[in-house]
Amino acid sequence: MALLEANEMNMSATAREVRVTRQCIFQWKQKYWNAYLNNKDEVRNEVRDIEAVKFSTVKEFDVLRNICTKTFKLALERSIEQGPDRINKNYCSLCG
Repeated sequence: MALLEANEMNMSATAREVRVTRQCIFQWKQKYWNAYLNNKDEVRNEVRDIEAVKFSTVKEFDVLRNICTKTFKLALERSIEQGPDRINKNYCSLCG
């Protein structure tokens, strides 16, 4: 059915590609067209839902990345303020 749709509903062209008769394509269309359209709508809705989840996940990741970036910058600034003599090279305050 997708091929028929891609061929702009040209049954002859679709029949040639699939190597069946036009009558066969016509019968398939009568039998399966409505189910194809319903499934196509369901798939489109599922894709839309997945895209929405991906978008919210990306937004949440951006927020988390910004928080981590600020935290690491603050830790680096504090380390610089303490000076190299005060930093224990065997201990990382972030790692514990």
